[in-house]
Amino acid sequence: MNKYLIATLALLAMMVNVSAVNAATQTSIATNVWALNCATAQPNDTPAKCIMNHQDEKTSAAPFSISIEFIKLAKNQRPVALAIITSPMNILLQSGIRLTPDKASAVNLAYRSCHADINRGQNRLETSCIAPFQLNAKLEQAFKRGASFSLQAQTLNGKTISQTVSLIGFTKTFTALKKQMQ
Repeated sequence: MNKYLIATLALLAMMVNVSAVNAATQTSIATNVWALNCATAQPNDTPAKCIMNHQDEKTSAAPFSISIEFIKLAKNQRPVALAIITSPMNILLQSGIRLTPDKASAVNLAYRSCHADINRGQNRLETSCIAPFQLNAKLEQAFKRGASFSLQAQTLNGKTISQTVSLIGFTKTFTALKKQMQ
C-alpha cells in the first residue's frame, strides 16, 4: 500500500474518533439566530452545563452579546434562568443597559462587573462588561411573543449605542434549554 494512502486512512480514523468523543460530550441545537450548547458529564451522560447564545451573522460585529443559562441561586432552590448581556468597555456604567422587548415595557439593567482577559490564541487583550439579570416569567413571555428586542447603552463620550436582537427561534431554543435542565 502507498504510504500516503496509509497516512490518509490513519488521519481519517483519528478524525472519526475525535468526532465520536465530541458527540458524546456535546449536545447542540441551533435555530436561525439562537444556539444551545450543552457539555455532558461523562459518568451518567447527564448535561453538566447548558448555555443558550444569540448568534446572528448579521450582528457579528454588534456591541452586545447575549447568553442564557440555568443556575441555582441557593442550594435547595430550583434553577432559574440567568441572562447575561456582555458589552464593550467604553460604556458609561452608571447608565446601565436599557432592554426593550417589542411586546413589553423597557427594563433597565445594571452592570455587575468588567473583565479583561488575555486571548493567548490571538495574542490580544479582550475586555468587556457584563449585566446579568434573571429572565423572569414576564420577560420570558415577552421574548416568546415578540419578534425582537433592543438594547441601548451610553458610551463614555455620551453617544448611544444600540442593537436590535432577533427573537426568531428563541422559544424553541429556550424550551430545549429548560428540557435539558430537568
